[in-house]
Amino acid sequence: MSKKLPLILNVCDPGLTSNSKNQTKNQIFHNLSSHAKTVSTDMFNTQWHALLGNYCPDVVYFSVLPSSKVNIESLKEMKNHYPNLLVVFTFTFSDETEANIFSENILPYIDIVTSNMIDINALVGASVDSKITELHLLLKMKHSSLSCHWLIQDGDFSVDTWTNWLLDQDSIVGFHSTYLFSDQRKKTGIQSETSDGLYSSFTCFLAHGYDVLDATTMAKAYTKSAALVGCPGWPLQIENLPLITSCINGDYSKKIQMLDSLKETGQQKTDQSFAKMDLDKMGLYPVVDTIDWLDLILKQGVKIAQLRIKNPEDPYLENKIQKAIALGEKHNAQVFINDYWQQAILFGAYGVHLGQGDLDIADLSKIQQAGLRLGISTHGYYEIARAQNIQPSYIALGHIFPTQTKDMPSQPQGLNRLNHYARLLKGKVPTVAIGGISIERFTDVAKTGVDSVAVVSAITKADNPEEVTTLLLSKFNLVKAEQTKKSVSI
Repeated sequence: MSKKLPLILNVCDPGLTSNSKNQTKNQIFHNLSSHAKTVSTDMFNTQWHALLGNYCPDVVYFSVLPSSKVNIESLKEMKNHYPNLLVVFTFTFSDETEANIFSENILPYIDIVTSNMIDINALVGASVDSKITELHLLLKMKHSSLSCHWLIQDGDFSVDTWTNWLLDQDSIVGFHSTYLFSDQRKKTGIQSETSDGLYSSFTCFLAHGYDVLDATTMAKAYTKSAALVGCPGWPLQIENLPLITSCINGDYSKKIQMLDSLKETGQQKTDQSFAKMDLDKMGLYPVVDTIDWLDLILKQGVKIAQLRIKNPEDPYLENKIQKAIALGEKHNAQVFINDYWQQAILFGAYGVHLGQGDLDIADLSKIQQAGLRLGISTHGYYEIARAQNIQPSYIALGHIFPTQTKDMPSQPQGLNRLNHYARLLKGKVPTVAIGGISIERFTDVAKTGVDSVAVVSAITKADNPEEVTTLLLSKFNLVKAEQTKKSVSI
């Protein structure tokens, strides 16, 4: 049985249902493996219940249209009947009356607003040159009770940089792309093309089940690829990922300085570069919580492992870290210390592994200057882009399957997404798949092309952990040999 493609209910002005812009949107939906049902506002207003019942859309997308065209009662009833159905609305400012209709009657039933800086500034009464921090504050003041996201386009093509801001009540996230054009196409044309493509592809990725951060990251990569080389399709070129700047309940001034530097240099990466991995020693990657477990797996021939001690108050923490480092040196293995980067630097560890929450806390410069390798956990395209900008030694991709070893706020990624991530990063950054990987699932995960497969309970809960470790080493080496043979034959 073939998998059902995501479906978008595209609602637009009655006079625009068959125009060229909607044809472009439909082409984008097709490129990204989605279906779209385009209907007029008149049809939505009178037949929304039948439309949703017949088509079961994943997202309802209100394209550029006047707010007064939407029947408020129909929108309200739809949201009451389908509270989990995502609703995206592209807002354009025409006059105060339309703006008031949008703010008072439509916005309470919208999950994501897409627009541009000029129109949103007009909506909240801000000056045209307002900074994003000022606009964020005004939105919070005017719409303090609302929980929707705002995806705002802010292009500056004088420096070939295109920025989008994703706002909610507590955070500002910037997605910055630099366009170095290979021809002399008019920048105004590219600007329009990028705007239309961004909103449509963003909606499409939402329909595929990605959250707003991942969907924005992917839409930025898609539109950059389309604008530069006219190569639409699933975003699989790492160079098209945006630079991420984020601030959650904090000072955004340093991030703005980073953006200013980006605009001056045209670069998308920081100058932070971490020591490289020995790829020949990647493969089976056990994550263990005691020295005894570490000693056991290294004796079986494992060449990459991680010590993850969950209790920071452990009185023997430093002693355990020193022993882990010594074991790694004894067995000529790449042993990573989870979280405790200060101790890892102090005792000269091979590497340290950090989660996303640690990136704004840890002193990455000190880790880099000490010559330690850095591994970073990620849980989707947004975090991959954020990690890639740091240029770590490897990127961990997870969690692939449901796991009991750690509380995870994100959803399992699954093999399909892992395949996309592995292809995106192949040859650019070493990758580690992690999360819920059992003995039975191990080979399928390795076949995605990741450089390492991390396991926890597959070994630590095994009746014979030595035997399982040897088996998994053999499984990975067999897959790697088959992949090498296949690449040589090609």
